[in-house]
Amino acid sequence: MKGMKKFITCLLTAALTLGAASAVFAASKTTDVSSPTGGIVVAALDLNGVDKDVAEAITDVTEKTDMKDFLEDIKGQKGADEIADAITGKQFLTGFFDIYAEDGAKHNEDGTYTVQLNVPELDDTMTTIQILHYSTVRGTWELIEVSAVDYKNKLVTATFKDLSPATIVIAKTASGKTVVSTNKTAQKAAKTAPKTGASTNYMVWLIAAMAFIGAAFAVSRKKATM
Repeated sequence: MKGMKKFITCLLTAALTLGAASAVFAASKTTDVSSPTGGIVVAALDLNGVDKDVAEAITDVTEKTDMKDFLEDIKGQKGADEIADAITGKQFLTGFFDIYAEDGAKHNEDGTYTVQLNVPELDDTMTTIQILHYSTVRGTWELIEVSAVDYKNKLVTATFKDLSPATIVIAKTASGKTVVSTNKTAQKAAKTAPKTGASTNYMVWLIAAMAFIGAAFAVSRKKATM
């Protein structure tokens, strides 16, 4: 009987632990984009303190998101009208990623940051490469023109007034075809961490059910021996 109680306790502990872990995992994001610029970090999104509607629009974006749907999501937000015409008909090359400067990172005399971004999906068929940025400092959407593109090393360079969530947008390829990105990390994340967190919740409920079945079995055994 003591062994059965210990088993049930372990199952319940596992269910609670997985439940907490699933909430954290569902909120995490990954990206293939990185930066070789000293003191500049490209990381998973941190949207703490960001307006709820803005945060939802950002987290919904993947490299396959339809631009028309995205523009509808941000309608009425600051800066949305100013960028709408410029990005209509374009597409996302990546999902959103976060950019921030570490302590001691070098900036330009005017306080801006010139940043290189390594974008694995970049190739020389892509045109009109731009960076869609949401400034958490100024609370506005903006479109940043890149100052240099290095197709061989898959690098784009741009200057930011401040650093916060951004994504790469492009026009059509030189052949006129729409680019189909193969962001493997994003695809893997989408498979293992669905937006709704449904599959993770199923696992939690399964373990919880096992725990209750075990408890019922233990009670039935106790009654049978009485």
